Amino acid sequence: MAIDWKTKRSIVTALDAKKPDVTALTESFDPEKKAHLATLQALEAEHLVVLASMKGLAHKLAYAGQQEVMEGRFEPALRIFDAITATKSNAALAPASGLGVALYAVQNDNHHLGLMPERAKRYLARALPHAAREGAISVNGACVAMELGEHELAIDLIGKARAESAEGWRELRKELLFAPLRKHPRFVAAFAPKPLPEIDEKRAAKKLKNAKAIESWRTWLKEQGKKYDASADTWPTKKSGSSKVDFWWKNRGGHGKLANAHFQAFAHTGDGSLVAVWAAEGKTFENGPVVLLGSEGDVYVLAENVPNALALFASIGRDGLDAAVEYGTDAEHDDAMTAWVAKTFGIVARGKTHRLVKAAGKAHGLSHVKKLVARIDAGKLPA
Repeated sequence: MAIDWKTKRSIVTALDAKKPDVTALTESFDPEKKAHLATLQALEAEHLVVLASMKGLAHKLAYAGQQEVMEGRFEPALRIFDAITATKSNAALAPASGLGVALYAVQNDNHHLGLMPERAKRYLARALPHAAREGAISVNGACVAMELGEHELAIDLIGKARAESAEGWRELRKELLFAPLRKHPRFVAAFAPKPLPEIDEKRAAKKLKNAKAIESWRTWLKEQGKKYDASADTWPTKKSGSSKVDFWWKNRGGHGKLANAHFQAFAHTGDGSLVAVWAAEGKTFENGPVVLLGSEGDVYVLAENVPNALALFASIGRDGLDAAVEYGTDAEHDDAMTAWVAKTFGIVARGKTHRLVKAAGKAHGLSHVKKLVARIDAGKLPA
């Protein structure tokens, strides 16, 4: 049964029922409808807490709070996040509870309503246990800690954000809010480049076939608790029927089926580029070089083989592969992946990405790959 979110009375009546219909309350609420948001703000604080204790609805409330923040309406956003952080239900808080946004919203640096120390402390206490599931909690939590004068906690949270490769953690170094810590030894150390792992020369000398290296990567990602994400950069393709590259030729003459005999995709980037193994004439995919078939039609040789390509991915961290290949990157290594690649394959990528790729192109036949692509474009290869 649908519940009318356009009136306060209907929501209060639904909540006062002996057994509130959680499903109906959740499915009827649309956080993008202004009338529903108006009703939400008209409710008493205790009613908001009850709604926030309902798991599915809590996630919609968090989205509503995020929308309010994006529109610059911080006071209504804070009412919503007050309710979310007041609920005793941990199930309602994670993983899509918007606690990272709540910590953003409570910062005076953002809302300019004056410091709110008690509210900020409450938000921190509820959010920090969930930091591993939402990188924004550590980043925004560090900012909140700075406003509270808790400098050591702020530095601790920067360390956590770095360990999680949370988006935006590096920018904290330049934030005016952190100016008092610029010379603090722990703050300086939090942003210092980490030493790359030592290489096992015996393992480095051992050649691992491309197929096994790809499967090792998939297994490691699974062990890390990372799930398939089509928008991630860079991510292995799904197993079944995922090695074909013909769609890359869709707007290049339509001869992509010819390419499947020469390239096997094993990864993609968030913007639609493909990472594939190239089998030169007389060679096999097991030992072939790795190429990038860019979303804009550009072609690069990335590395000698898959293990070396994985080392390259680890060196880029969260930065986009396409941009790093073309322009270089100042990104930090993905510490966890770098350590895994070094331990598994005995390889660490050292240096700017675009320079490493340029060297790989010279050493492993970029000119041949480009000629091959041109021949496929023209439909001149045998099927």
